[in-house]
Amino acid sequence: MKKVIAILSALCIIAGVFTGCSRVERLNFTDTSSDNKSNDGTQDIPVFTEKTISVSTPEYVKYSKTIEAESVDLKGKMKLSKKVKGYKGKGYVEGINKKETFSIKFSPKIKQYYNIALRVMSDKKVVNAVAVNGDEIKRFTSSGSGQFESISFDNVYIDKDSFTVSVVAYDGGIAVDNIKVEASDKISKLSFKFKKKPTLINKSSDNNTKKLYDKIIDNYGRKIFSGQYASVGTNDELELIYKTTGKYPAIRNGDMLAYTADSLDADETEQAIEWAKKGGIVSYMWHWSSPYDDNVYYADETSFDLSKAVTKKNIAQLSLEEIDKLHKSGKISSECVALVSDIDAVSKQLLRLKENDIPVLWRPLHDASRTSVGFWWGAKGFESYNWLWRLMYERMTNYFKLDNLIWVWSAQSRDWYVGDNYCDVISADIYDNGSKYSQIASFLSLCDISKNKPIALSECANAPDVSNMVRDRAMWSWFGVWSGNYIMNDDGSLSETYISKDRLIEVYNNDKVITLDNAWK
Repeated sequence: MKKVIAILSALCIIAGVFTGCSRVERLNFTDTSSDNKSNDGTQDIPVFTEKTISVSTPEYVKYSKTIEAESVDLKGKMKLSKKVKGYKGKGYVEGINKKETFSIKFSPKIKQYYNIALRVMSDKKVVNAVAVNGDEIKRFTSSGSGQFESISFDNVYIDKDSFTVSVVAYDGGIAVDNIKVEASDKISKLSFKFKKKPTLINKSSDNNTKKLYDKIIDNYGRKIFSGQYASVGTNDELELIYKTTGKYPAIRNGDMLAYTADSLDADETEQAIEWAKKGGIVSYMWHWSSPYDDNVYYADETSFDLSKAVTKKNIAQLSLEEIDKLHKSGKISSECVALVSDIDAVSKQLLRLKENDIPVLWRPLHDASRTSVGFWWGAKGFESYNWLWRLMYERMTNYFKLDNLIWVWSAQSRDWYVGDNYCDVISADIYDNGSKYSQIASFLSLCDISKNKPIALSECANAPDVSNMVRDRAMWSWFGVWSGNYIMNDDGSLSETYISKDRLIEVYNNDKVITLDNAWK
């Protein structure tokens, strides 16, 4: 049965940033704005001068300094204490209560990347933050063990000769023993050269798919493909970007949930075909609605149990009729049959793209490791997830002969990595309320998972500042900004909640970001 859905939106959390997905209703609107319209009512598309991004990465200069908390002038109810053993120096500072800030000044006189380590203690789990010169870097949760622990914030770019590192008390209840600042050389050592040029894991990939992957590899570390998620069955967000910036994104990101949820009808695949005819790149993820429910993909909302589907039977290349016979004979579960049925439904849509010679950046089973998100395909642990990933890969590749797929992994944890033989790209989903950060910390963590794959920013609330990405060498293969209210208001106008109009224009008009007009050049 063909299954369809309206659009999705996302709200995520990863180490202090937002990630995940929640529903919003499909947007129906008429553009009533008069901006950029000529007298006959047609849209005048703006033209902007392309900006050359010429920032450079600071050189690494060795620096390391630890300052004990008791050496700082204390304020409020803060006081020196020696009650808890294990401190360094002459004691530690306690009494840092809600809405208070404890600060230490450093003067390395070097503008570069630093690792900041707080040695802290709390009697219960509390959430506080670290800031540099008053700008919050990240919130952190102390363990509440009653013992001193080190909490690190790595590769923080600081462009001042001297700066103040602060512990900002949100919950309070935190004691500080010392703060260490050390120069980081990790970014200066970052390399985009592969020992051997990566090739697609499916050795039978068609020529267009090989061509796209080669373009991704050739541009890796040099340029970034722009991407935008579209409301299912529309290209509304992409058209809005065009009307605002004068450029279309290179990649249309879509969602295959439309074919595994009994809901509204949507011509999703048709939209992707039309996009490819324009010269655009097609990308798909899949909010896989539980095989037992309609439009439900959170584990706590469905009775579907992935672990019950796992089988040692080699079913990947069997017909659905043969698989059903195995079920009737008691050799596999009904859950297993339901999974294969949904995989087949989506495969038939991907076949339509293959028939039109369209390669697809294919990103299934995303965010599997995130307990904060709780998708059913990750709820039963890595073993079940890994079995499902490999089943899907083998069935789509060998049974349906889908040789137009570039497999993109984004389970978000190295412990959930499917291995270099089962994916072509590794990626992360990062939502942080629209900051300009390059997300270099996440980029580096993915580099540690595999040295042999290009790395993408598969979902985000907004595209990071391009100059920051270039400076930090966080040269993502592509970015994919989420749909709906992350870019567009309910009336179809531009939303500036996560990115300003001026910054969006800059993202699409510079020499480091690839847009539709040069997607295949």
